[in-house]
Amino acid sequence: MQGASPRARTPRQSQAFTLGTAVRIHRRRARHAVPGAIHLFFLEVFGGSLASSSHFGHSRPAMTVWASRALAVTAAPIIVWRWTVRQEKRNTQPALGDDKK
Repeated sequence: MQGASPRARTPRQSQAFTLGTAVRIHRRRARHAVPGAIHLFFLEVFGGSLASSSHFGHSRPAMTVWASRALAVTAAPIIVWRWTVRQEKRNTQPALGDDKK
């Protein structure tokens, strides 16, 4: 049985979209992705769930708290990153009157 895989697979299993395939695709796309894009995507998901629940009248305390906390957790890395970038810019800019000639 030359060329046979060590584990026999059914045709359905061989055509299945496996987790390994998903990880390989994600790694390929991640090289070209915008930093923080996954956070922005989930901000849209959780914000959309809050907006749609209130729009369709399905707003319950548990749903609102869950989506609000998820929004906060997802937005935190972006907020911290922007804050650190702003602090670095402030620290590297020369003060007024410091002319380098």
